[in-house]
Amino acid sequence: MKNNLWLQRLGGRFAVKRRQSAEQSARKFAALYKVGTALSSELDEKKLLHLIAETACQLTGAEFAAFTLRPLNEFGQPITPVGGNAFYLAAVVGVSPQQEHFFQHMSFKGEGLLAPIFWEGVPVRIADVLVHGRTAGVHHHDMSPEWIKAGRQAAVDYAQGRVSKEKLLSVGVPKNHPVVRSFLGVPLLDRSSVVRGGLLLGHGAPDHFTEEDEALLLGLGTQAAIALDNARLYHSAHIHVLETDAIFEHIADGVMLMDVHGCILRENLAARHIRELLQDEQNHRQEITAMLAGPIQSATTERCDLNFTVMVNTSNNEVREYMVNVSPLHLPKASIVPMHPRHRTTKEEQSLKASGAVIVWNDVTETRRLMAYAEAERLKDEFIAIAAHELRTPLAVLKGFAQTLLVQTARGKGAELAEWQVEALQNIDQATSRMVDLASDLLDVARLQTGSLQLHFEPVDLIALLKRVVMRLQVTTECHTLALHIFTDHFVVDIDQQRIEQVLTNIIGNAIKYSPLGGAIQIDVDAHQQNTVLVSVKDTGIGIPEQQQGQIFGRFMRADNALNEGIAGTGLGLYLCRELVERHGGHTWFESMEGEGSTFYLSFPVSSSQKVLADGAGDGAANPHSGASARAYI
Repeated sequence: MKNNLWLQRLGGRFAVKRRQSAEQSARKFAALYKVGTALSSELDEKKLLHLIAETACQLTGAEFAAFTLRPLNEFGQPITPVGGNAFYLAAVVGVSPQQEHFFQHMSFKGEGLLAPIFWEGVPVRIADVLVHGRTAGVHHHDMSPEWIKAGRQAAVDYAQGRVSKEKLLSVGVPKNHPVVRSFLGVPLLDRSSVVRGGLLLGHGAPDHFTEEDEALLLGLGTQAAIALDNARLYHSAHIHVLETDAIFEHIADGVMLMDVHGCILRENLAARHIRELLQDEQNHRQEITAMLAGPIQSATTERCDLNFTVMVNTSNNEVREYMVNVSPLHLPKASIVPMHPRHRTTKEEQSLKASGAVIVWNDVTETRRLMAYAEAERLKDEFIAIAAHELRTPLAVLKGFAQTLLVQTARGKGAELAEWQVEALQNIDQATSRMVDLASDLLDVARLQTGSLQLHFEPVDLIALLKRVVMRLQVTTECHTLALHIFTDHFVVDIDQQRIEQVLTNIIGNAIKYSPLGGAIQIDVDAHQQNTVLVSVKDTGIGIPEQQQGQIFGRFMRADNALNEGIAGTGLGLYLCRELVERHGGHTWFESMEGEGSTFYLSFPVSSSQKVLADGAGDGAANPHSGASARAYI
């Protein structure tokens, strides 16, 4: 009787254990199924890791679990190498909010028990961390380079089986860390077997984790690594798709993808706008698919590009011209839902997947206008050049006869002219002089526009050239005083003498012309930089309005105050000056205040001969950097 009772009790215990084991297995299978389902559907990295950490605690009975990961760049590559570099906490369960905050700011550097996991990618299971720590005999928080090196070597030795886990170097449990006696940690390895992170479990009682728990956790770690890669690839692909869609939608040209039946598979914003305009036109009631049916058929059967133009009326009654390019397109095998679906047979679907067409609508309206404008500019420049050239001969004849009459009359030869006749001849002479200057400027402009202006560079004494120009222009005015301030008696530059004399005459002449009340005009010459000479012309005239200063170097540009003052001019002088100076490798700029005057600056590169003179000269006037006093000529 007693034996039977004992057997019944023993059988009951076995039944309870079998039932408990079955329930435990069922819970494990349910948890693993839940994780597997999440792995196939969940793409949020944080939620996924949190679920796996919770599952790990449920399956192993751990009191807390933590996921640590290495930071990655946008291409999914680790930013830092594994050994000795910090991981970050990606998810943690089973801790208080204060402890979670502590973990968030904790640096996981792969020290002690974590070294084999982070450095070598092998699991670590410790029965009692406290005993293990005493065995190691060390509790460090500040890791010296020697200690890190020793920890690294211990991790290698452990991974290669040369030492047991009891010989691993460890660190003491930091303050605020949950109490840990049993420890189990496994690495997260990516597809290239590189350590992506670690899954760490802890329990307050010793000898809690089993070999089965270690195997189970390794499986979860592998699944987590795969899930992380999948989530990263999904997000990368999603971002790539968004970027591609954004680029496609905002392409300036209209782009359509159409199948061989003329159904639109996809179109961007510009193409949609064009299609709607064509469908709304009074004379274009036909569908755009009917218009493109022929070109699409030709492009897909003949495997060649077709181009044609289409005129489209906009909502503002403006006609836009589009160059339409139709190219064959080989579509992928995956099914694409068209914008205008209809019933298709299997054969038709296969035909749709085999080929289609790309239609690009390129708005060439502005291009045509620019081409027409360029052609008009070319014809205008050509006309100006011809007209200026043809005007020079009759102007020369007219000016010659007017001057001859004036000179001969002054000498007492021929019939005596009345006072009004003399005045008329003088006006004719002055007018023809202005016309000759205008014709010369127009010819120069035409040469500059066509690139036919030739410059003849030679070493020229800039100081002597300036003196000559100043003396010649001083004779033309009595109410202006031209003062030339120079730093040396001679300064050689490589220039086209005729053209730079034209520039200086124009700039100084403008200073005289735009100072109608007279006054001083100051011309300064100085070494501006090491290899540059600077010429400045300052007047106290009417100046240039601020709002027009940015356009003053344009062709035929004149300031409003000059027009109001009735000062004659063509608006070509400053344009020619800037172009000629820049073709010498120099620069032109100005400073001006309306009503107070202007200062124009001309800079020229120093010639090699002048550099030799300057380098070989001693202290004196011939050296531009010698600090000699400026000389003034009036």
